[in-house]
Amino acid sequence: MGVEFWGNSLFNNTSGENNTAIGDNALSQNTTASNNTGVGRTALSNNTTGDNNTAIGFISMSANTTGIKNTATGSYASTGSNTFTGETIISSSQLLTLQPIDPAPITASTGSLIVSGS
Repeated sequence: MGVEFWGNSLFNNTSGENNTAIGDNALSQNTTASNNTGVGRTALSNNTTGDNNTAIGFISMSANTTGIKNTATGSYASTGSNTFTGETIISSSQLLTLQPIDPAPITASTGSLIVSGS
């Protein structure tokens, strides 16, 4: 299962392993997803089967359901998409998306960096 602190964290977890949830409703809908970390009230709250995600901040990645290998930091970071893969999101209010070069060099990451703030 993993570690949970505060009410309803990892509430619906059935077989997900190595998860850490700190904050009310953090990872509360997680069922089978593993290796996730949600820190903050409702961080990764709707994640069900998305593995290897890290969300730190109030409502951070709250809409994610099946997206994998994402990192979101900051309040309201990535609250609108539920299927991101390989994204890094740093948020405060406004979004700026930096996409990788296409075709990407062999050493480049295939994800993108999303930075927001005012």
